[in-house]
Amino acid sequence: MSSTAAECCTTACPPTHGTFCWHEIATTDPAKAIAFYSALAGWKAIGCPNSAEYTEWEVGGNRIGGIRKVGEGDPTPPHWTQYIATDDIAATCTAATANGGCVLCGPNEMEGVGKFACVKDAAGAVVMLFQGGCGGDRQPCEGSFCWNELMVHDVDAAKKFWTKVIGWDFSDNHMGSAGTYTIFRLGGSDQHDKASGVCGCMKITPEMGPLPPHWLSYIWTNDINASTAKVTALGGKVVVPVMPIPGIGQFSVFQDTVGAHAALYQPATQPKECCCGEGGCGG
Repeated sequence: MSSTAAECCTTACPPTHGTFCWHEIATTDPAKAIAFYSALAGWKAIGCPNSAEYTEWEVGGNRIGGIRKVGEGDPTPPHWTQYIATDDIAATCTAATANGGCVLCGPNEMEGVGKFACVKDAAGAVVMLFQGGCGGDRQPCEGSFCWNELMVHDVDAAKKFWTKVIGWDFSDNHMGSAGTYTIFRLGGSDQHDKASGVCGCMKITPEMGPLPPHWLSYIWTNDINASTAKVTALGGKVVVPVMPIPGIGQFSVFQDTVGAHAALYQPATQPKECCCGEGGCGG
């Protein structure tokens, strides 16, 4: 969330420490991103009254993220940025540095909204921290972000870093030939409580190519096959076709029309309540 994003944030309820509270795409062509995601995920683009350079995303009546316009000639490639909520951003930044990471910018404060900072973890992945009133803690449903995944070369470094810096606990799930999948969850929570899961972490393998450490965000869909096909129809590219996660659901990974990567996810079962407070969602 850039300073303009913070200015646009209107949700007063602070998110829970350690949860993901905002997702932001950076691109030189916001109009192209708006056309793509509006058609793919049903998002509504809301203009920011404080800046012509920032637009917010809304789904189910909730603000879920934004679009940061990158200036022409800026070498920053199109990408999604994830925001992790913290109750004490200064202490979290200090812990990040003390545990092998680094603070790339901040903490900076937007009066009346909150504070934000950009950090690189000990495994080399970059993410944002946010302290303030910026939503979060909603039951995911169709069109909302429902999961985030840390892809790194050194999973052990990532586990040590995030347990110390943000207080997550973790459990390792052995998935046969697919390797080990680590699930980070809120500190002190029951590892058998699925609702306590915050994000996942897995090792970048040679088969994946020369990928740098990064975060990948998942968008909920009630029809993974139709949504994945729509990516191509809208001019995007399917990077990983629809794949099953036994007993959990299905996913696919895509590159959008501005060049940023994200994923789609369909759960095996629908939640009892969705983010807009109704039974189920979509369908």
